[in-house]
Amino acid sequence: MPEINHLIGIKGSLDEVYAALSTIEGLSQWWTADTGGSSNVGDTIHFSFGDHGALDMKVIALEKNALVRWTCTKHAAQWSEWIGTEFTFALKEEGDQVYLRFTQAKWKDVTDTLAYCSTKWAACLLGLKELIETGSGRPYPHDLQITHR
Repeated sequence: MPEINHLIGIKGSLDEVYAALSTIEGLSQWWTADTGGSSNVGDTIHFSFGDHGALDMKVIALEKNALVRWTCTKHAAQWSEWIGTEFTFALKEEGDQVYLRFTQAKWKDVTDTLAYCSTKWAACLLGLKELIETGSGRPYPHDLQITHR
């Protein structure tokens, strides 16, 4: 099955990067400011992107300073391809950097949505990098716009 796969190095601590990926407060500082719900295993995180829609992610795994994994359980109609896809944020510290391997797996087909999302995830992950390295991320609605969708 097709997947999105990115690797990024972040100058920061494992604790900082893990908190940005595994807490409601952290996620709201780099992905979307409108983040709610609960980020414990088995619970659901709600993300809203204004007119672009909202989505729910079920937290399926957390390993402190190592791994965050979700599955998409609900999304706006125009993004229904996300439902059932699995998101993994795997962390590894090497030298003065934390390496983040991100995947969005279990896509059914290679589509324009997958291509768009791959580029958008790269931009979002750079926002996460900025958050850790400078103290200021780019959560929606202040994220980098890659198209006028």
